[in-house]
Amino acid sequence: MSVDLLDILSNCNGITNDSRKVKLGWLFLAYPGRYEDRRKYIPDAIKNGAKYILYEPRNYSVDSKAINFIPVKNLKEKISNIASDYYNHPSKKIEIIGVTGTNGKTTVTGWLDQSFRYLKKPSAWIGTLGFGDGENIKISNNTTPDAILIQEILSDYASKKYSFVTMEVSSHAIEQKRVEGVNFSAKLLTNVSRDHLDYHVTLKDYQDIKKSFFQSNKAKFFVINADDKIGQKVIRDQKKFIKIITYALKNNADLVATNIVYGNKTSFDLLFQEQKYEVTCNFFGKHNIQNVLLVIATLIGYHFKVDQIIECIRLLKSVPGRLERIDSNSKNKLNIFIDYAHTPHALENALLAIKETYSKKIILVFGCGGDRDHGKRAEMGSVANKLADEIIITSDNPRSENPKKIMMDIATDIRKPFKMIEDRGQAIRMAIHNMNEESILLIAGKGHEQYQEIDGKKIPFSDRDIVLKTLKNND
Repeated sequence: MSVDLLDILSNCNGITNDSRKVKLGWLFLAYPGRYEDRRKYIPDAIKNGAKYILYEPRNYSVDSKAINFIPVKNLKEKISNIASDYYNHPSKKIEIIGVTGTNGKTTVTGWLDQSFRYLKKPSAWIGTLGFGDGENIKISNNTTPDAILIQEILSDYASKKYSFVTMEVSSHAIEQKRVEGVNFSAKLLTNVSRDHLDYHVTLKDYQDIKKSFFQSNKAKFFVINADDKIGQKVIRDQKKFIKIITYALKNNADLVATNIVYGNKTSFDLLFQEQKYEVTCNFFGKHNIQNVLLVIATLIGYHFKVDQIIECIRLLKSVPGRLERIDSNSKNKLNIFIDYAHTPHALENALLAIKETYSKKIILVFGCGGDRDHGKRAEMGSVANKLADEIIITSDNPRSENPKKIMMDIATDIRKPFKMIEDRGQAIRMAIHNMNEESILLIAGKGHEQYQEIDGKKIPFSDRDIVLKTLKNND
């Protein structure tokens, strides 16, 4: 950062890239984005009291001398570091854990936050469910907030003397360099499968973005899934440069889970440093055991004792909307789960987890989001065809697309009888009506979400609320 820019940052009252938030004496950052050019809002920022304008000079000229205009080449890529400078590098004052991968980020983030609390370490998280400290939660529009908001949040956490912050790091955030100014002490990889190809175009592009998160070895250590192909490449490429802790169910690794027994509680043997430990947790499914291993490995990386860690794992609770069982006071004790699974791999994991734990008929209600990767729709239909016994295709977040068209795309490769019910609430109610004690219902795709996104509007809607109201009415 140049001395002049540091001087400017020390003399402004705030920074933002949203002209509507500008106040007297603030710095406004203006640059072309994916969907719009923020430089067109410079007049609004000035009107609202901006003292300085940092702008991307490419294909843009300034002839105003009213306030201080500062050109910064490749401004968008530098925002994270600029914001870090403004907030006095908050990520250097806390242990920041970055979790990336296609599936499992929210679960791992939530479980690590719970674990730190059990270990009496003040902590918070940033991710899909929002950001907060377990008591005070604020909703975020993105899995990983924008570069300025991240630094603002971390500055607040640093002032509150948190010891740990666990952050979900999306592929969008990596590609857009939203976390360039974040000093991660640990970087974690869950798994990499198909997702966000509407944005990254090809699977290789998406995989390369995920790998790039680990190309900087400034962290204290990495924790990598040795069963994952991209994880194996990260291990191979980085093992000479940084400490890597590996975990696996199938391959050789530093931590391995064996003798897994599913039931009301799941137990397994943890093999670590030629020792065997018995672990019990409240979750089922191989993907969740992988997530548990990742949590254990991370805590080991921070030098917590294994016995303490195992006790934490025993106490962990489900993260909202992640294979979450819906319990009610209903007389009919039906087995109903909601899950955020919105990729083929995540849907397969959820269905396999249920199939391996319960010997019951599986009823599946699911859809796919609009204005997103079209290719995964038929793949998710194939997963449903292979693993579900009764299928109801419904609407998810259609956004600007025709829900019926999305549903037809999903049904392309389904070869068993299925129903198509566009109204998601009606689909859930019908599925519950069709249930008995010998069946299990999985409602997939939305998990924790409290809305449906239709034609540019977010309409209040909750899978969980629909289930609870239906059960109440059926009593």
